[in-house]
Amino acid sequence: MKLETINKYTSLLDDMITGEYSSIKDFCEKNQMDYGLFTVQISNLRKVTGEYKDLCDEAIRKYDDFKAKKQPVEDESQEESTETIDNDDKSEVNQIRDKDGKIIHYSFRIFKKNKTSILGKFDRNEMNQLYGLYSYYGNNLQQRVVSRYFPDYSLVDIKRILRAFNITKASSPFAPHMYEEHTEDELKEILARLKENNFLKRIEKDQLNDLQKLNDKIAKENLELKQKLTDLSDIHIDMSNMPVVDTESVYVDSNNILILHLADMHIGARLSSGCLYNNEWNEKELTRRLSEVLNKIKSLGGYFSKIYLNLMGDNLDGMDEQTARRDHMMPQNMDNKEQFNTFIKVMTWFIGNLRAFAGDVIINSVPEGNHDGDYGYVATYALKAVIEHEYDLQFNLSNKFISHYKIGNEVFILCHGKDAKFMKKPMPKDLNDKTDIWLRDYLDYEGLNVPENYGHIHVIKADLHSNALSANRKYTYRNVLSLFGESDYSQMNYPKNGYGISYDMLINDSLVSGTFENF
Repeated sequence: MKLETINKYTSLLDDMITGEYSSIKDFCEKNQMDYGLFTVQISNLRKVTGEYKDLCDEAIRKYDDFKAKKQPVEDESQEESTETIDNDDKSEVNQIRDKDGKIIHYSFRIFKKNKTSILGKFDRNEMNQLYGLYSYYGNNLQQRVVSRYFPDYSLVDIKRILRAFNITKASSPFAPHMYEEHTEDELKEILARLKENNFLKRIEKDQLNDLQKLNDKIAKENLELKQKLTDLSDIHIDMSNMPVVDTESVYVDSNNILILHLADMHIGARLSSGCLYNNEWNEKELTRRLSEVLNKIKSLGGYFSKIYLNLMGDNLDGMDEQTARRDHMMPQNMDNKEQFNTFIKVMTWFIGNLRAFAGDVIINSVPEGNHDGDYGYVATYALKAVIEHEYDLQFNLSNKFISHYKIGNEVFILCHGKDAKFMKKPMPKDLNDKTDIWLRDYLDYEGLNVPENYGHIHVIKADLHSNALSANRKYTYRNVLSLFGESDYSQMNYPKNGYGISYDMLINDSLVSGTFENF
């Protein structure tokens, strides 16, 4: 976490303590702040190590002191009462009731040796959610997953809270106030609905497991092909029929850097004769569009110190007219060999021409797409061997769904957006809470939250064939264009999108984003 961020939240905590605020939520509401984001940042302060740890510990002390002062206590003026339900040398937990004896919230204090106690309260909905998420009879989630629903508390905190309230897997999925306020028949009906939802979830999981087994079989069959591609140094690509691109440019002593995000080419895809919008797609059209990309690059200034080419997956439309998961048939105008050969040929030609506009060209690839899967990886592996042999360029091929690299202070996180096996739903076009949690876990795992490693972070994803940008205080999140454009399916299910390529430029260490569209 940056020092300026730590100082910002320390100052906010000072304002909260000295001001007349009844709770943390009250502070956030009156200052037009997002409560969820505020608590997430406080949680991040708890994780800081190194030279800023003392500053963060002081900020956390202020936060915990404020929470302690705002805990509900017995107050005759409010006609509330505190009922102790479990006190020992490790924790204190209470039910807070109104004048009518109705539970209005739950409070707790959990002691930690030589550390500040964990103080907090859950309202009725939060406590019922805690029971329902963790109980076997509810959602039966792991503690790690449950903790994500309560960003104000760490995983260790949630474990201690569950233990303090004696919530186990065998517990009922309902908080105590539910038993006090509902009949047995009503609870049975609620539980029946929960079981129905869980049953449907298990059916979906079983279906995914079956698809995974099928995909594993296909992957095993592709393994032989991978092994045959271990020595590709003698490959020569015949490009005699490829167009000649005017690459003449005036050399400019420039430190500017161009980053191209080439995504979703879907080589081999065919639109049916009854499609809503025309989108001719074959080797000739693919080559024409990439020729225009080269012309657009020339118009940007003609020469760059470096060009990074990011291959974002689904370069091929898929093996045997099916997606990687074998759950979706697709019309195609090329067989498997034709897709493979066209990809190698056209990309070798394109990368060869890119060299005229840069001092160096670096290729980064995350080939795992939901259409081409292992087939796409094999094809990209072959392309890597050809490019390294023909042009002696750096070609970074990831064997994981997600990867990242740094350019100066800029960090680019690359992924296709939906993998070949496991993801139930693709990453969305616009950032949502679930994806944000997933990405923050990745940042933590890769050490990108450590101050000395932290830079401006840009998440780049493909899959949805459209340009979109959203952001939070941690990173930008960008869905990039597809060079292919629209399929039969996307034409009938999504707003009209054109085709093109998204890019970023680093000009004097400032990032400028843009697109080449419908050329």
